[in-house]
Amino acid sequence: MRHSRSDPHAAHGPSATSPRGPATVLARAACSAALAVAAASALVGCSGADASERAAALPTGWSTAHSTRFEELLDRHLPLGTSTALPPAQLAELDATLDAEPPRATRAALWLARAAHPDADAALLARLERRAAGPAREDDAGDCTAAAALARRPLDPNAVDRLVELAIGDTAHPDLEVRVECAIAALDHGREDVLPLLVRVLRIDTPSEAREGALTDSPSTAWVRGRADEALCQLFGLEVAVRTDLPLAQREAWADGLERLVAEHAATREDSPADTSGH
Repeated sequence: MRHSRSDPHAAHGPSATSPRGPATVLARAACSAALAVAAASALVGCSGADASERAAALPTGWSTAHSTRFEELLDRHLPLGTSTALPPAQLAELDATLDAEPPRATRAALWLARAAHPDADAALLARLERRAAGPAREDDAGDCTAAAALARRPLDPNAVDRLVELAIGDTAHPDLEVRVECAIAALDHGREDVLPLLVRVLRIDTPSEAREGALTDSPSTAWVRGRADEALCQLFGLEVAVRTDLPLAQREAWADGLERLVAEHAATREDSPADTSGH
């Protein structure tokens, strides 16, 4: 669901914009520009998967080959627009690799994403539910990729509930960037109860952050704030722009405007007849 709205604080926006595409999260996680292209393709494949079943063997060196070669392997073994049932041994190898160092974990997540099959989705969700958090900033690359891959594909209601739990539940994922990707994926499946988290992320480091407590003690939050802003702007039909480096007062005003839109949207939904579409 997308809503066309005017910019809630156009006067506070930057003079130049820098559009962020739907593969931004995977570009960050994939660790190289070439692999980011494969990451984008993985999500496109998820959105168009059909019911065909193909046997795909994991090629030798799939997790270590040059990134350009990895793109070629994805295209050869997991064609876009197909749903690929991976044999149990391959699923087990990919599942184990999700726990590996970030570059290999990201490749495993991309391979599972491109498979666009319920068994692959289950492996991605199971990895997220291990709630791993490493000490280095790049340690969450595979999990961010896994969470982003679960958007724009059919998921049963239970799987969506589990995404919401990872985003905003009592046992939410310990890594904020992964939490936000889970929230964005859940939002794509119609779960608007994650919207307050995205607004809270926009308030990081602003005076109003103290109202609900700090979400993270990390000094590096520009990327996650940009992801939250992108998701909210896409929901309400606003211009997607780089606002992460605005002065704090402008950032807070922008967050205030989006919070009002969220509240207005919630009120509209409550006043509308029951939605029977499943979203």
